[in-house]
Amino acid sequence: MKSAAFVATGVLAISSTALAGPVSGYVGIALGTQPGLNQKLHDFANPMGRSLRGLGGARFGMFSVEAALNSFDVVTRGYGDRSVTELSLAAKLNVPIDNDFELFGRFGIEETWFDLGDDRVNFSGAGFLIGAGVAYRIKLTAVDLSLFVDYNIHQATLSNMVGDLEVSPRFGALGLIVGF
Repeated sequence: MKSAAFVATGVLAISSTALAGPVSGYVGIALGTQPGLNQKLHDFANPMGRSLRGLGGARFGMFSVEAALNSFDVVTRGYGDRSVTELSLAAKLNVPIDNDFELFGRFGIEETWFDLGDDRVNFSGAGFLIGAGVAYRIKLTAVDLSLFVDYNIHQATLSNMVGDLEVSPRFGALGLIVGF
């Protein structure tokens, strides 16, 4: 019983701290690694180059709601160079550690499009993402900047007229956020 009370007290303390403070908005960009792909997608397409992500959100103390648009290119068998695009909405928890560093984790939903250049075989579908990282916050007079490194795993089931394709790309990224 004491442990349940201890856990409940901790959860209440974190949630009240997470929602304390003013609401602030932010926008950012992240340059990612070449994505790692699961075997089913890798059998059909090979990644090429880096990934790119644009993001924006609202922060409420330690808690953020974040939208992102992520894209990467692949070389497909029979369709040439193509793009995979992911639009996501995630909840993000930022935990300060020390000296303006934060650890963060995110979990959200996403919609994914795999354009093959033909509406009959283009894939699309929904899924989720989970990720974690570390950020360094730089507080300036007019804006707040954050440099971050993160790793995200995306999971989605894509469908077209022919069938389904399970995809789970994984990315590491280095990014910059501007808060206002």
